[in-house]
Amino acid sequence: MKPKQSTSEKKIFGILPAHWQKFHSHISDSDDLTAALLKGHLVVEEELSRLLEESVSHPPALDQARLTFQLKSLFAKALHFREDLDWLWSAIAALNRARNKLAHRLDDSAALESVDELNRLVGDVFKRQGETRLDQLKHSIAMILCLLYDIRGRGR
Repeated sequence: MKPKQSTSEKKIFGILPAHWQKFHSHISDSDDLTAALLKGHLVVEEELSRLLEESVSHPPALDQARLTFQLKSLFAKALHFREDLDWLWSAIAALNRARNKLAHRLDDSAALESVDELNRLVGDVFKRQGETRLDQLKHSIAMILCLLYDIRGRGR
């Protein structure tokens, strides 16, 4: 049986386009932090790619560059930096660190430190507390996606 969404989850995920709602549907049935982290990383990377493609005059060159997640994030930050969203780029970097630590070690305790850092960065801005680490991660990823989507919209 699928767990019920909280009111705040409905508000956050209700404004996301369908591909992000699909992401949420993939992780809401599971209490698996690893799956949420890996899928969240993929969806954030897709959004960074979209942001970059819409920000340059010749997007095919980006495909040829074979940019890593970190380079996509830094390039997007260079193109779209705003002082009030500096924390966003730190949160994206923490997501990448968590994913990399998880991918390269059997022990996930190092990855959990980066997940907690990500959740703290987002939680400090949106004042979210008292949730499980997994719920915080889901909300953190959702907020990153919302803000990247907003940045894309401003660039159009």
